[in-house]
Amino acid sequence: MQRALAARTPVAPQRTASAALGRGVHRLARRLAPGHPAVTALSALDGRPLRPVALGALAAVLPATEEELAHAVVYDELQTIASAALKLLPGDPLDSVAWILAAEPEAARAADTALAVRGPGRLPARTAPLTEQWALDHARRERRLFLA
Repeated sequence: MQRALAARTPVAPQRTASAALGRGVHRLARRLAPGHPAVTALSALDGRPLRPVALGALAAVLPATEEELAHAVVYDELQTIASAALKLLPGDPLDSVAWILAAEPEAARAADTALAVRGPGRLPARTAPLTEQWALDHARRERRLFLA
């Protein structure tokens, strides 16, 4: 799964950010259940599991269902965006909560779409060329807005 995800993340700064976030999730999983087979498997990835792989291992440790994990990840992404928006364009934090609540139908669809994927060969290979270019440009800037 790790290789399939890396292949579908063609821009190095995005893979690097995913690996940085994955290391944090791996650290949490190791703290919770150091001997768990999923945690041990992450360690075999040279300490650089991509975030989705590490989240899958964390779900196995907790244990969380696939549905719980998919919904948690989608809402985590939404809150990350809302939090970043407040840093870039300060405003009322309640507005960002309203944005997340308004996105609920799309969030549920995104989680359902993720749950329909069965196996690495079925992973979508969608790209967002402009977002990828922004990631490359951001990595070359001296003053960055965000690291991951």
